[in-house]
Amino acid sequence: MSDRDILAELIADYTTNSVKRDAADAVIAAGWRPPARRIETAAELDELKPAEALLDSGKGERNDLAAVIRDDRGNVFTRDMHNLEAEVAHGRPAGWWETGTSRDDRDSTTMAFPVTVLLDPAAEVDRGA
Repeated sequence: MSDRDILAELIADYTTNSVKRDAADAVIAAGWRPPARRIETAAELDELKPAEALLDSGKGERNDLAAVIRDDRGNVFTRDMHNLEAEVAHGRPAGWWETGTSRDDRDSTTMAFPVTVLLDPAAEVDRGA
């Protein structure tokens, strides 16, 4: 469901059907975004652009960014783009690097849940951002 549709549903009780999509478009154009997505489990986190999907899409480049998350302790992580082939070959869960550290490589099994998705580039493309 697009941001427009989500917002249109939220305001549906306050407008007529003919007006709600125009109102949603205006609010989105002004900068509204839906609340950040929360991920509750390791399985859900592994579904957030897994290594196989990154390799298949050709986004295994060193400088590509797949996603940014914040764990329940407030630590911010970016998707580890350096070990995609090894993760796929060994069936490992998604790897994440903690920002602001020399190296704190974690996977979905070592995260403090829930985590909040701060950036999901695939979602940004889907919403036309």
